[in-house]
Amino acid sequence: MNKNQRSNDHIRQITYDKNKDLNNSFKIIHWNANSIYNKLLEFKQFIIDKYNPDLISISETKLSEFRANAYLIYNNYNVIHKARDANKNGTGGVAMLIKKDLQFVEIQDPELNKLEMIGINIHTEPFNFIFVTYYNPPLEVLNTDIIQDVLLKRNKNIILCGDLNAKSTNFHCKSNNKNGDLLENLILNSNLMVANNNEPIYYRTHNNSYEIFDWCLISSEIYHLFVDFEVLKDNKVDSDHFFYGKTV
Repeated sequence: MNKNQRSNDHIRQITYDKNKDLNNSFKIIHWNANSIYNKLLEFKQFIIDKYNPDLISISETKLSEFRANAYLIYNNYNVIHKARDANKNGTGGVAMLIKKDLQFVEIQDPELNKLEMIGINIHTEPFNFIFVTYYNPPLEVLNTDIIQDVLLKRNKNIILCGDLNAKSTNFHCKSNNKNGDLLENLILNSNLMVANNNEPIYYRTHNNSYEIFDWCLISSEIYHLFVDFEVLKDNKVDSDHFFYGKTV
């Protein structure tokens, strides 16, 4: 691999050096909630109130649209939620929380509707970018075509966060799988770079082992703006995935 390689853990924080006019620190957090309904209070206390992120990406909400509309209500955030197709097994679902002072437009595309994926166009200075939340279930093939043929054609500046269920030893995972091969090919054949460091994000309680399933991909054109990537191990929210964050 000849691109920057990094990996995740449970919660990740990404920081953006707002020297380039997103004033102050711009924070992004991703979390695989593994069902958020019974963690709503902890989510507010230990993610929203503690870190005050600008963007929050959540996978595996395991909420119906009714429950999401009833419970995912936060004064300073706009919320977008997509429940899993009722015809599919399991109860995945994805959500995105966007600070109300950010201008954005949700991407409406029939290809996105087929996946557990939400995409928005963020309008900031000095650039616009697409922010994507993607949950790819363990038995599903990672859909890299939509990233290359739909999203990157809309805007070359992309930040994608999600549980992709992709493993590659080239990105510090303990093993490889088919989705890991697809992730490698995506990185090699696009302008995307892996923002993860070498820290694991997923914790298996039954055998006390760690792995990386959650990823953050950032376009090379804006990668340099992100000055920090961190797995937030002071996890007070009960999930087998840590949070991770990125700061601009």
